[in-house]
Amino acid sequence: METMEGKTTKERLLEAAKKVFAEKGYHAAGVSDIIEAAGVARGTFYLYFKSKRDVFTALVEYIIQKIDSLVTPLPMDTPEQILPRLKETLLKVYGFFDSDRDLAALIIREATSLDAQSWESLNEAVALLSNWIASYIERGQRLGVLCRVNPKILSFTFLGALREMLLQYAITGFLDSELEEMTETLLEVFLFGVLEDKYRIIVAKDKEDEKKRRAEVQSKKGGES
Repeated sequence: METMEGKTTKERLLEAAKKVFAEKGYHAAGVSDIIEAAGVARGTFYLYFKSKRDVFTALVEYIIQKIDSLVTPLPMDTPEQILPRLKETLLKVYGFFDSDRDLAALIIREATSLDAQSWESLNEAVALLSNWIASYIERGQRLGVLCRVNPKILSFTFLGALREMLLQYAITGFLDSELEEMTETLLEVFLFGVLEDKYRIIVAKDKEDEKKRRAEVQSKKGGES
């Protein structure tokens, strides 16, 4: 059934649920809040969804589909392509959540307060982004451009920074920057670090000395056992 606004009843319910979850939080929101915001009868809600969790799962499935379409593999056969390709895709991801801040609030702010089943649904979206980031890291390593660190650990570190920047930009408003500046800063920190070149040499030497010291300690422990 099409509404006067050109949306189906199911779409109206999803839009209403998204706003209610963003405003009240997942736990505080109820089916009655959703049907009131959508302007439909309770019986109509249950024609499409079994519960609050069911409508939340439908919203997460939409997020997963959208992210999947944004982070499809891009050609990256040479080192010169890594930065522009990453920037291009991250801008799309940021833009998606920036254009729908209720959805951003839903996936970012509510993530820590969900029940086990709802979190399992949301974790699919997290895993999708994490795997995409890890695949880029692995490709960069194969090209000899990125250092040999654990791609999974680095992907979650990167994802954590991505989430926090989105939280402060799209939800709290504490971060007053352009999307492009945010993306470039994030990539520069992760790809180049924050130390000037002359200090990187010092830190690299200290790091190498520390590795040698630890190796010597381990060697001594091995000899004592």
